[in-house]
Amino acid sequence: MQPLSADDPDRVGGYALLGRLGRGAMGAVYLARSRGGRPVAVKVVKAELAEDPTFRERFRREVASARAVGGFWTAAVVDADTEAPRPWFASEYVAGPTLHEAVTRHGPLPEHAVRLLGAGLAEALAAIHGANLVHRDLKPGNVLLGADGPRVIDFGISRALERAGLTMTGMFFGTPGFFSPEQTTGEEIGPPSDVFSLGAVLVFAATGVGPFGDGHTTAMLYRVVHAEADLSRLSPGLRALIGPCLAKNPAARPSAEQLLAAIGDHGGSTREATSWLPAAVTTLIDERTALVAAPPPRRPTLVVPAPGVPAPGVPAPGVPAPTRVGPPVGQPTLVATAEAPVAAPPPARLPPPPSPKPPTQVMTAPEEPPAEAGPPLPVAAVQAVSRAVEKVRAGNAARQRARAATQAAAQRLEQAMAGGVRFAAAKAGSVFFGVLGLTLAAGLVYMINLRGTPSNLGVVLTAALACAYFAGSGVLSLVRAALPSVELVVSPVGVTLCQGRRRRHLDWHHITRIGVVGRGRRQYLVAWLAAGVDVPNALVGHRFRPHQGGIRLFPLGGGNRPRREVRQHARDVRAALAHYARGCYDPQL
Repeated sequence: MQPLSADDPDRVGGYALLGRLGRGAMGAVYLARSRGGRPVAVKVVKAELAEDPTFRERFRREVASARAVGGFWTAAVVDADTEAPRPWFASEYVAGPTLHEAVTRHGPLPEHAVRLLGAGLAEALAAIHGANLVHRDLKPGNVLLGADGPRVIDFGISRALERAGLTMTGMFFGTPGFFSPEQTTGEEIGPPSDVFSLGAVLVFAATGVGPFGDGHTTAMLYRVVHAEADLSRLSPGLRALIGPCLAKNPAARPSAEQLLAAIGDHGGSTREATSWLPAAVTTLIDERTALVAAPPPRRPTLVVPAPGVPAPGVPAPGVPAPTRVGPPVGQPTLVATAEAPVAAPPPARLPPPPSPKPPTQVMTAPEEPPAEAGPPLPVAAVQAVSRAVEKVRAGNAARQRARAATQAAAQRLEQAMAGGVRFAAAKAGSVFFGVLGLTLAAGLVYMINLRGTPSNLGVVLTAALACAYFAGSGVLSLVRAALPSVELVVSPVGVTLCQGRRRRHLDWHHITRIGVVGRGRRQYLVAWLAAGVDVPNALVGHRFRPHQGGIRLFPLGGGNRPRREVRQHARDVRAALAHYARGCYDPQL
């Protein structure tokens, strides 16, 4: 827990804040105490979210639904004010670490603890689903480990964030690796999605790693949808228990009630206080419990001297430093804190004066006459200079923001491309045909020189044109062979054509329709752009030609690529479009 800063409030509603527990996507979380002395966790919404009327309305509904959730293993929402300038809600405070913190710091949990954890989380999900809610973001960071069992937090509230338009600003809502396949692909989700997340959480608790490993976001999302969960490090008993939860088909997963029945009675007499967790995690719980009982950390204190009185320890100009220890008697000192002014403490008892010393002569420098002030500047001139300075500063700040936004967009594109599917174009030219063309041109010139120039003008022109054609074709083929090939990348954010360091990118929302057209070796990826979207600039040797109202983005055939390879190429591109471009892909082209 961190002490409150100057930007943090002292109270929220009827709760006195003791310290800041952390910050998240929604806002800051504080440890607070109610009027009756009960510790609670208070979450205060960010100012920018509070200004969004859509978020406020959804937050109001989700808080009302979350307050209806009962059960033993949920951190209940006990109070809220959704109409405050910055909405907030208060929930039960659990004096313990998150599952993520406990496993990261002290390693995986033993099997009996994983079973007890699964029983508590399954019962919590049953209560949440019974209130017609879906958690949507069950992960190790949203599971608190208490002395008597786990607690699920942030249930129901996540939907307000998800629907507030945050995903449109580049914010990926949720935690990859703990998402369900239907949540990853944007389909409608229900209670089975939470069961999938619960299975992933239990794998993390038992092994220290999620069932789909680590890595880049797009790679993990791909594994969730297409790869099987890695359960090799689980015991046979846990594998049989958790495996069905991670089924790709939501209908094949057990419900929370069925999972609770499969675990058995692991929440009854076997659960003693703190005995269900390893000793190292129990120590963390004891530390958090003692933290609540300890006095809250105070804000930094600033000592301000009274007007006309020099700061402590600094002699007045022209006066020798005092030989006494402590502040002079009779000189008041004001103490200001961020909470309220506090009276200065009484002066400490002074030690006996030291033995007399010879008087010290104080040397002071002669005062210099003050410099003559120039004529004051006109007010209008000062204001004009100030406006010019502010304009320059605003321009610099805008350029810095634009540069940062461009760099962030480029970084997001590179990250998305790293998880996308790549296709290489066939070379338009080759060294063989380039050398062949130049050889034919040189041979023709040699034969003309050997036999002499023909007297017939038609023969002369034909020979000249043939030489020029063979030479030009050879040079063009060599140039095309030397150029870097064009590569197509189909990713979650759009289609990108790369040629060395050059990029030509189209987001999916820039495209109204896309598909593969043509037959045989003459097949192309064609896209129809939305209104107002410009055709990308051409790459070297690669132009975006018009095609029935759209543009040809990428040739799937060409060069010497066999027909069978072209057909396989087209099938792979169609599969990638079906996966990433559901809103605009047309398989009927």
